[in-house]
Amino acid sequence: MNSKKFTCSYFIQLTGGILLALFLCNTINALPTNTSSLQQNKPQTTTATEQQNGLSDLLSVDIKDVALADMLKFIGDNFGIEFVDSQKLPKIFLTVKVNDAPWQEILAAVLQAHNISYQLVDKKCYLYFDKDTKANKNNPLTLTKGQTKGFGDPDFKGAPISIDIKDVNLDEVLRFLSENYGFNFALNQALKNTKVTVKTDDVPWDQALSALLKEHHLSYSRIGTVIYIFPA
Repeated sequence: MNSKKFTCSYFIQLTGGILLALFLCNTINALPTNTSSLQQNKPQTTTATEQQNGLSDLLSVDIKDVALADMLKFIGDNFGIEFVDSQKLPKIFLTVKVNDAPWQEILAAVLQAHNISYQLVDKKCYLYFDKDTKANKNNPLTLTKGQTKGFGDPDFKGAPISIDIKDVNLDEVLRFLSENYGFNFALNQALKNTKVTVKTDDVPWDQALSALLKEHHLSYSRIGTVIYIFPA
């Protein structure tokens, strides 16, 4: 009798255990998967490939006497560009100050200011240097899409400025205009030690700059929002 009771009790316990295990299994399967939710909500970082695809191609540059090779390496590493024949270029040192412009415009302005032609095919940029040519104005002063009017446009008028300087480095004057009026520039390396003298009284800053460049026999052109300056 006791044995029978024992057998029944064991059977009931075993059956109850099986049902409990099935219940727990179904409950676990019904729970939300927290790991999946975390992966979906994980912040996305921008990669160089995504930048190249147009999600972020803006670049700010503030350099003085920095090797062109270093700048090309920076662009190559961050935007996935391979520069071909860059080792054949002469040693060029850059003075550039640009705020939030497409890297393609900055690159084009820097290269053209130093007589370097280029061709961008897919993710390869082929470079060609001709020491016998002068920096040219292949790109006239024209507005690009979404660009506001600025230096060089016929109907642009800058804020008034008074300047009274003598034998000051040209790049210092350009940096002052850049920091105060949003003037983006790339300077030909031959002009990095150029001294300028100018005195104006309450005239638009763009007119003062035009007069300064003309007085010192300098030319300029623009690619997008970037002005590149070179000997006339």
